[in-house]
Amino acid sequence: MKREMYLECPQCRARGFYTENGKGERVFFYINYDKKPLNYKDNNYDLEGVDLTNLSCVSCSWSGGVNKLKKVTDS
Repeated sequence: MKREMYLECPQCRARGFYTENGKGERVFFYINYDKKPLNYKDNNYDLEGVDLTNLSCVSCSWSGGVNKLKKVTDS
């Protein structure tokens, strides 16, 4: 079974992000290499309508779009 790989914050390399979904709720998630948001292991947030152009890192002050995130092997 292939291990899921997640994109990282370009500033602190954390893998968790948050933003609002289509219902205006703050949701927390990972983003895989296909740039799709995925729930944390035990969360069941509605990720429909998540705005990937306005993400915030859960570990530092970085915010930005999904295209600014780094793969694990990027420097």
